Amino acid sequence: MSSITYPNVMALDYLTVTGAVTPQFKQLATHKISIGYQMLMAYEVTKSGGFSWYGSAPANKNLTTFGLTLFTDMARVAYVDETLIPRMQNFLFSSQDYDGSWSADRTNYLPSYSNDLYSTAYIAGAIAYSGYTGPKLDLARQYIKNNLASALSLYDKALCAEALILINKNDADGISLLNDLAAAVQTSGDENYWQAASGTYGVMYSYGASLNFELTGRIATTMMRAGVHGDLVQGAINYLIAHKDALGNWMTTQSTVYALRTLIMAQGSAGSDNADGTVTITANATTLPAVTITPADADVVRFVSCRDYLQVGANNVTVQFAGTGNPMAQIVWRYYRGRTPPPPGDITIALDYSKVSLTMDETVAVTVNIANTRTNGRGANTVVAEIGIPPGFALSADELELARYQGVIDRYEIAGQQLNIYRNVLDASDSFEINYMLTPTCPLKVQTPVSKAYEYYAPEVGPGRADPILLTVTN
Repeated sequence: MSSITYPNVMALDYLTVTGAVTPQFKQLATHKISIGYQMLMAYEVTKSGGFSWYGSAPANKNLTTFGLTLFTDMARVAYVDETLIPRMQNFLFSSQDYDGSWSADRTNYLPSYSNDLYSTAYIAGAIAYSGYTGPKLDLARQYIKNNLASALSLYDKALCAEALILINKNDADGISLLNDLAAAVQTSGDENYWQAASGTYGVMYSYGASLNFELTGRIATTMMRAGVHGDLVQGAINYLIAHKDALGNWMTTQSTVYALRTLIMAQGSAGSDNADGTVTITANATTLPAVTITPADADVVRFVSCRDYLQVGANNVTVQFAGTGNPMAQIVWRYYRGRTPPPPGDITIALDYSKVSLTMDETVAVTVNIANTRTNGRGANTVVAEIGIPPGFALSADELELARYQGVIDRYEIAGQQLNIYRNVLDASDSFEINYMLTPTCPLKVQTPVSKAYEYYAPEVGPGRADPILLTVTN
């Protein structure tokens, strides 16, 4: 639910800051955010302030920390119970160690979580972001400063710098870390970005391209808070804008949130509201009519179509601005081509039906095997299986309930003609099986729906699939 609600919160905040929000849109967005808020509250563990993946004990520190920033951002644009954020802060402080640190979750397969500095910086930064300024945060700040020698990766340094600057925007160690990060920036044209080392994972399990978006956003927002390296920030904004997809996202929730947060903060100093100049657009060497922007209408969104100037094959479209200010622009293209499925992932699924031809007084036993075929030692976090239930059959959940009780799976749900299975962690070269029974409700010949399994936090990798089979039921 947070994958929908959090981007909605940030989008409404962005439009509010830029003055582009309309009363109608604000009403619609607030309504959707309110629904998301009510659903997210179901995951709080017995009003403890701690949240878990499925709402049952024990609560998870990292998920609660993520939720703390979500509800802090949400409170700026929609209703949030005034007791919730202090309750979440108190929950996190209840697990703080005597030296000011938060111990890492040793049960998680991600190598980053073996680092207490990583965990402490993430949690302390979120608590500071939520507005807390008490002495317990000073303990965390001192722990971070005393252990900076352990901040080896760019992501570690970004987390530590963010926490220190959120606690005190003039923190000397925080600014020193930002100087180190500035020296590690990568440049492509007018874009600046930071690339995480291979094997680095984000606080919410992102890696690869989505982690680079998040990392760039973390560093850019921290530089803006500290008021340093403004020359690099604009390039980071250019990078994030250039890599936004046509739906306005940056692959994962965390990377989308940090990209939007970067744009929101940038509006405070160098947005489109004071732009004054002319935009020139060319498409394949043809110059389109110029677009004039003045401070009086800089908040108006313009759409310019290049359709009549495009050609088959490669196209060259440019957007240039001459004048003062910093208006934002995006080139979006649409085209059709035969669907190319994503590459198959490392999570596989296989379904075995005990029989494919049966009578009305018989049942079908189904065995589902889900495996992580990776051999590089990297486990999978939050594995989801979507298993199709064939029409004309009723599913018995007794064995699924037993699998949940025994810890084979963490949760299951039956949603219409689909069975959803959730497993928090699946180690490399490991697998698990579940079983259930199907009972026919009428004579028929039916094809089972496609079933798939995938790692929730790896959207760029295709799911494992189990193809349909034909079931026949007679009297």
